[in-house]
Amino acid sequence: MLKVYLETTIFNRFLEDSREYNMETKMLFEKISKREIEAFSSTYVIEELDKASEPKRSLMLDLISQ
Repeated sequence: MLKVYLETTIFNRFLEDSREYNMETKMLFEKISKREIEAFSSTYVIEELDKASEPKRSLMLDLISQ
């Protein structure tokens, strides 16, 4: 199984429809949710996401828990 590391930028790309690679990022998260790809992150990334303003903060952190 493919394993990927998710850094802070990927969560922004998922939420911002006008960002480059948004569609590809959504496809990546879909494959992660289907367990076709195993995803990893770090406490540093979670700390970075936690600094974002609401509602973006909650939306990005929700992606981790899925």
